Amino acid sequence: MPKRTTADTTAIDRLARTQMRLATYGQLRATGLAAGTAARRCAPGGPWQRLLPGVVLIQTGKPDVWQQLLAAVLFAVRAASDFAAHEPSPDRVRALLVGTVQRGRCHPDDLRAELHASRALRNPAVRAVLDDLRVGVHSLAEGETRDTLLNAGIPDPLWNPTLRTPSGTFLARPDAYWPDEGVALEVDSAEYHLGITEYRATVRRRLRLESHGVSVLSVTPSLVRDHPEELIAAILTKLHLATTHPTRPTVLLRP
Repeated sequence: MPKRTTADTTAIDRLARTQMRLATYGQLRATGLAAGTAARRCAPGGPWQRLLPGVVLIQTGKPDVWQQLLAAVLFAVRAASDFAAHEPSPDRVRALLVGTVQRGRCHPDDLRAELHASRALRNPAVRAVLDDLRVGVHSLAEGETRDTLLNAGIPDPLWNPTLRTPSGTFLARPDAYWPDEGVALEVDSAEYHLGITEYRATVRRRLRLESHGVSVLSVTPSLVRDHPEELIAAILTKLHLATTHPTRPTVLLRP
């Protein structure tokens, strides 16, 4: 006899409350709900509806426009997870999962939950990318840069932290930041696509960081790939100089 599971109704209610009465099959399975039970509840005349493949509306009424939009987002969590579970290439898994988050199709926490629920973590490539998401990596270029730093033995920085001035005003969100040394790393992913407006905004962000004592190092993805030794040497120099410099950055990390 197959093992029976008991659904956690509290967990299902929480999903319904926090996701506009929407859930993926993976999320429902994680509560202990059997797949057959979910299918019966989505059958004609049942209390639920199947809006998209793998996405359930936990109500009988017609979905509003916001529920339809969120259903599309959840479907992209689901589709990315299904692909990643069977893809052997770490580069393709990273490009898909990190790209899904970067393009705003889902929140990192939602993607992590779906990966856990769908058992995609059996794939070693998925586990590696999940670690990137855990520390805050938001792009493929940042993930490749992190690999380069870790392979060189450089301490893992904070990824995409929010920095504020002493008064609490937003200052910047650098790609990587070593708080003890006050060193920031910017990976300019759009190296060939920056218009004058974007370029000026980038320069101003660097000037604001420098004016608060943060030492900023800028690189491009192609430099990271083609000349990693130059990146490593520059970062090590920045980190070393920061430890001998008497001035501390006047920035605050958002709690």
